[in-house]
Amino acid sequence: EKHQFKVDEKIYNLEPGDLVIVTPSTLHVLEQTPNLDCEKIVINVTDAYIEQFNTTNTNVKLILERVNESKNYCIRFRDQNKYRIEKYLNQLIDVQFSKKYGDDLFFYIKFVQLLIFINAHYEQVPEIKVESENSIVSKAIEFINNNVDKSFNIDDIANYLNVSPSTISHTFKSQTGISLYKYITKKRMILAKTLIKQKLTFNEVYSLCGFNDYTSFFRAFKKEFNITPKEFQNTYLNLIKE
Repeated sequence: EKHQFKVDEKIYNLEPGDLVIVTPSTLHVLEQTPNLDCEKIVINVTDAYIEQFNTTNTNVKLILERVNESKNYCIRFRDQNKYRIEKYLNQLIDVQFSKKYGDDLFFYIKFVQLLIFINAHYEQVPEIKVESENSIVSKAIEFINNNVDKSFNIDDIANYLNVSPSTISHTFKSQTGISLYKYITKKRMILAKTLIKQKLTFNEVYSLCGFNDYTSFFRAFKKEFNITPKEFQNTYLNLIKE
């Protein structure tokens, strides 16, 4: 028995030590197998946080660019490389909330070392085999990703794929575990958060998220995150001031 990790329509069977890298715009879910223990370490970082460590010679965001380009979200390190990754992660956990002198800098150092190590060894890592991938679902997701900033509906996706709306809706739900409509909404809302963080006006945000008016956007955002766009904006701005 193994844990399955779904990224969009792709399904990965995870082994201990596997590294999963996804961007905010990628929907993902870990499906735990009953009676199977799972210890996971989650690190959430923003682009701005990672970019501060870039230098003239070193782009530590390279791994994210490679993952987005290859669409291979799960990375499996072997032998000593696997234990090296685990060591870095455990060191980060040990000092994450420490107030001891120097531990905040130690956290930065180990985080950068982790990024450099992953980037340096990425080419040597074998791609994890994807268990199942539906071509119709893949094309639907591609359509959504390419048009998330435009106004469209399920009929438009069905026409693009030359199938009926009911066919793509049923196939999408059975393959991903989420309805096509909900997936589109989640994609738009994830984009909305990113745009708000970039300090765009709300009029610009709802327009770039494919909504025709602010009211519809407001309702969708509030329903998805249980917070208004303005409340999210204020929370984020207060956070980056700290």
